Amino acid sequence: MIMPGKNDPALNDLLGHYGLGIGDKILMDEQNQIVSMQTQRQVGFLSLPVNIDVKSPVQIKIVPENMNSSYAFTSNLGPMVYLWGSPLKVDNNRLNELGLKSTTLFTTSPKSWEIEYTGSTPLGADNSKPSSYAGKLPLAVMVNGEFPDPYANQPAPKWQDEPDSVPSSMQVSSIVKAPGKLLLVGASEIFSDQFIPGGDYQGQRPPHEDLMLKAVEGLTLSEDLLQISSKSVQVRFLKETSPLAKVLWRLFTILLAPAIIIALGVTRMLMRQKRRQIYRAMLEQSGGGY
Repeated sequence: MIMPGKNDPALNDLLGHYGLGIGDKILMDEQNQIVSMQTQRQVGFLSLPVNIDVKSPVQIKIVPENMNSSYAFTSNLGPMVYLWGSPLKVDNNRLNELGLKSTTLFTTSPKSWEIEYTGSTPLGADNSKPSSYAGKLPLAVMVNGEFPDPYANQPAPKWQDEPDSVPSSMQVSSIVKAPGKLLLVGASEIFSDQFIPGGDYQGQRPPHEDLMLKAVEGLTLSEDLLQISSKSVQVRFLKETSPLAKVLWRLFTILLAPAIIIALGVTRMLMRQKRRQIYRAMLEQSGGGY
């Protein structure tokens, strides 16, 4: 059982000035992934750790088809789970008004929906299936441009009463405006330790770690360097198949071999019958000649 809990990052007041925001509803998607959770199970007098596979629509799976392959941050990324995240609110009219350019990096699948947070409803595999889907919802965006100061000509906020804090009455040095970048992702759990393991490991980096490293390099250095690293050989993954397609392929695989054997048997039987008929006809002709 998964019980939802509300977490307010207190960012919407700031992001709202730029036409951005983080959704406050629970995001769900038909395209989800089973996550293995560790729990304790009592066996006699012993308490043993066991892994339980949990399937829930809030454990969203992002596939390459829903990623922006033309952008350096998400180019050649493998499938990754978007765990317990929220969709983003993007007001393109407000962004255009401020002269900011927004690029969507990855989205949900077309079969996604949202439900209201109640605080008491557990989330399961069949939780609140909608009558219609919301379509592809943005999960990560990149915003470029010169961001206006929403707190211009306002007094500086009061700092916490700590010895090393700066007095609010202190004059703030003038800020030189320049173009900037903002990477906004609606989930923080995907960058936690369970998705980005420490230490060395073999093979390709996990997609979540690759995304974070590309973001750090692209925001601090240049995206041109990422275009070079993104050209490395990547593991290719099969596309998601529907339950009906899985059943059809399973029937095709199971029935193909017997069908081939039956077809060969019927063909051989017909050929033998035809040869037998030809042989009998030859015997009759030869007997009539005598």
